Parts: sequence; C-alpha cells; structure tokens
Amino acid sequence: MTSGTTGLRLPLSLFPGLLGERKAARVAGHKTYFGGFKCPNGHLSPRRVFDGKCCACIDQTKAREQAAFERGMERGRAPERARKEAEAEVRERLKEEQRAARRAATAKAREDRARERANEKRRATLAKKKAATKRADGLPERAGAPDAAPWD
Repeated sequence: MTSGTTGLRLPLSLFPGLLGERKAARVAGHKTYFGGFKCPNGHLSPRRVFDGKCCACIDQTKAREQAAFERGMERGRAPERARKEAEAEVRERLKEEQRAARRAATAKAREDRARERANEKRRATLAKKKAATKRADGLPERAGAPDAAPWD
C-alpha cells in the first residue's frame, strides 16, 4: 500500500493503459490517475493528480452542493415571489381605491349639479311669484325700502 491511503489495493494489471502512480501521471501531464485502491467511502475510481482526491467523491460532493444551492435558490426566490405578490396586491388595492374615489367624485358632482338646478328652479319660481305679486298690487317698487308704504 502507498503511504496516506486506505483500503484494498488492486493489481494494476486489471486496468491496462492506466497509470498507477501519481508522480508518473503528474510527469506525463495527466489530470487523473488510477491507483488501484478504494477511497474511504468505498469508491474504486480514478483520482485527481493535483490533490489525490477520489473523482467519485468529488462528483457526489458537487451533486450535493448543487442540490443545496438549488434548494437555497428556491428559498431565496420565495421571499422575492412573496414581495412581488404583495406589491401586486397593493397596486390592485390602490387601483380599486382610485376607482372608488372617481365614483364618489362623479356621484358628488352629479348631486351638486342636481342641487344647483333645484336652486336655480327655486330662484326662478320665487322671482315669478315676486313679479306676480308686484303686478297684483299695482304699486311701484321703491328702491331701498321695499317694505315701506307707498305714501311715505
């Protein structure tokens, strides 16, 4: 067994064409080598030349980290999604309030116009009654003293 490794060492003759020594693989410029022994997790797979780590363990770690990242991203998107939904609700509520304000303003303007028409009608009626009363009395109207008697 090589120093610093654990597990059962397999003969390299089972894996023709693969380099068996890390140093030889480094000299040859390879990125991985096959040492012929299992890693502590039980993988019998090539190892990286620059640090000697098992490629299967590295793949598992990457898959775990990717899954955690995706779960984290989903959790990270949840507040954003909730914020966008809340903003949409606020916009909708604001639109509804604006519609209600417009309806109220329209109704108030309609009531004001109706009240003004009624006041104009009342004034016209009073003016007609006043004119009819003057004609019935036959007395001229004096400026400044409408209640004064005509002989004063």
